[in-house]
Amino acid sequence: MNKTFLTLLAAAAFAAPASATVLVKYDFNNIKSAGSANVPSYCAPCVTPTNLTLCSLTNSLHSSGGPDGSKFRCFAGWDSTYDYSFARTNLSQACDTLAFNTTFDSTSTGFVDSLSLDWRRPSSGSVNQLQASIFWQDDYGVIQYRTSGPIALTGAVNTWNHLDFNFTSGSAPLPSGPAIANETFHVELYAFGASGSTLYLDNVSLNGECCQVPEPAGALLLGCSGFAFILRRRRR
Repeated sequence: MNKTFLTLLAAAAFAAPASATVLVKYDFNNIKSAGSANVPSYCAPCVTPTNLTLCSLTNSLHSSGGPDGSKFRCFAGWDSTYDYSFARTNLSQACDTLAFNTTFDSTSTGFVDSLSLDWRRPSSGSVNQLQASIFWQDDYGVIQYRTSGPIALTGAVNTWNHLDFNFTSGSAPLPSGPAIANETFHVELYAFGASGSTLYLDNVSLNGECCQVPEPAGALLLGCSGFAFILRRRRR
């Protein structure tokens, strides 16, 4: 068998680890108290997330009654009218938003697909529009973005609903494949409308796929070992 073919086949076999549907998740069941940080409850092996942070918002913690019957967060301080800008010179957080960063490691390949969450409006005065946006820095140092645009929260008051945000428009396509390596994505949630009152949220998840591509030398070594074992079995 051709040695070059064996080498390529070995590298390909070890360059396709399992993908992850959820890259980062914030499930508030793991929050100990109202004043605790909003730490991630899960992250894929190839990403490093930050805490979910507030800018000009406040949050409280409910111990039961969430979409899965347990804890959830109440966020307050949203705008009553739309006041949001995509203009950025860095990956800083805009006021009146929830935000987190997700950084892919240096050997990652994959893509970011969507953001999902569970929401509930506790009253008719609660915000009734919600928007998800994602920012990153391109190879030229320019901040680019994609956004879902405002989405109406049409579910009945005091009822939990699920929402998937697709980043449908923006200044540039999201990086994907090997270009995602070492990339930091800044994700923001912005709500407004009605009286700008509270909104209940849970299970905030950034979704997509990522896998770690092994270093060429390591992949070759593992691949040759695997094929040597196969050839030994054939000779027997």
